[in-house]
Amino acid sequence: MIGILGSGEIWASKIQCLNDSSELSRGFGIALEAFRHTRPDDSGASQKMIELMDQSQGMYGGTNICVCSWSETSDLLSQWRAYSKNSQGYALHFRSADLQEAAKRENFRLGKCIYNEVEQRAIIGEIAKTLWMRYAKCREKDDLELTTLRNDLVFILLTILPFLKHPAFSEEREWRLVSGMIDYTSARYSIRTGPVVPIPYYRIPLNPHKRNVEFRTTIGPSPHPDIASDAVNIASKFGPLKWIGSYFSQTPLRTI
Repeated sequence: MIGILGSGEIWASKIQCLNDSSELSRGFGIALEAFRHTRPDDSGASQKMIELMDQSQGMYGGTNICVCSWSETSDLLSQWRAYSKNSQGYALHFRSADLQEAAKRENFRLGKCIYNEVEQRAIIGEIAKTLWMRYAKCREKDDLELTTLRNDLVFILLTILPFLKHPAFSEEREWRLVSGMIDYTSARYSIRTGPVVPIPYYRIPLNPHKRNVEFRTTIGPSPHPDIASDAVNIASKFGPLKWIGSYFSQTPLRTI
């Protein structure tokens, strides 16, 4: 939190380094199932298309997409347990308009995550239809043509899959800022120490034009909430963001 308030930046981590170990891979699995189920014929070309899509599972490992996560709920027990240490957690509230502006400026997209598997399969099913419609228009259906089609479809999938989350995470009611493909040489791209491995991340400035970007805080379960709130007020005076007040967690969690 102190880093965000001091710099006016939020960090978007590389998607392969998030808590959900099935990020992307689960969605690719659903997509492959849909592609096979909607296969239009038994020709060698359509089989080649399926094989190319199957091989694409190895492509996303090096995909340089970064994600910054938000939640609709600011006082969730599981979140305090996961992210606050020694009852010193804070949740930062920003206006969606400010996040939308930052997303547009940095070529990110702000969107709500989908947890319902029926909805997820319907979305991916439409992508499968697109695949086979474009396949039908391929004239030669040779390796070059099919590989180009595969690459285009993988790119489409990578714009959608970061928003399709495993149902086990549904209580988080997550929204995400999701990047396009980030250049490793970008001046905003860096790497930080993680609990297990170093984590690449992208710095997103919230107010590069030095205007007032307002935020509130929810003070997590704490034996000294008033002191914690005052600390946020003081920290905000050293950075470009404008603090407009605090809420206090109603979760009866304590460290003993």
